Amino acid sequence: MLDLVKKKGSLSLFPKLLHSYPIMANKSKPSKSDERNVIPETTEIADIEANLSIFWSKYGKQIILAIVAVFVVFLGYQFITMMGQKAEEDKQAAYAEASSDDAKLLEWAEKESGHPLSGLAFKELADKAYTDEKFQEAVSLYEKASDSTKESVKQASQIGQAMSLLALDKESEAKTIFQSLALEENNSSQLEAKYRLAIIALKNGDTIEASAQLDEILAGDQRTLWAQKANQLKATMPATADEIVAE
Repeated sequence: MLDLVKKKGSLSLFPKLLHSYPIMANKSKPSKSDERNVIPETTEIADIEANLSIFWSKYGKQIILAIVAVFVVFLGYQFITMMGQKAEEDKQAAYAEASSDDAKLLEWAEKESGHPLSGLAFKELADKAYTDEKFQEAVSLYEKASDSTKESVKQASQIGQAMSLLALDKESEAKTIFQSLALEENNSSQLEAKYRLAIIALKNGDTIEASAQLDEILAGDQRTLWAQKANQLKATMPATADEIVAE
């Protein structure tokens, strides 16, 4: 019994001990160091929000205008592209419609002069004029075709123009065109131009120049049409002017 009283007595002293050591009385209370860690983080977030608010109030309108400008430019580009495609489709349809009538085709080609399709139209008309032996008309049409189109069609038109000039006995002018084409590398009409120069040289009795032009053709791919024609022509050299012209 005395032991129990002693125990009770010792227990009665426990609350006093707790008051003497407040840290032990409430372990969940944050330390001063914890409080110092929490306050700055809250302050930093508030500072960021305040800075963003200031930035937006100062530059928000400019940002919105920039976004709108980019959007407008994009829409404008799309619209211009779409209209360009439609205009090209309209030109193709007009070309196809005019192709059935030479007068309409010439009128359309003159109207659209400078467009690649007009070059095709001029060449088509020039080919017909050449076939009908309207060589002066063909010269003019081939020249327009050459000025209005690009690459292979342009070069073919120049060949046609030179051939028309030959038919009009304007050899010097024709030769100038052939020489220009013969000097152009990776030119689809280069071999033909050299062959035509060889023909002109043989017609004038210049077999050395003719052989030089033919040798340049034969130095390339032997399977081409102009290489085969060069071989045939070289096998008959020298030939008379009448035989050469009849080629």
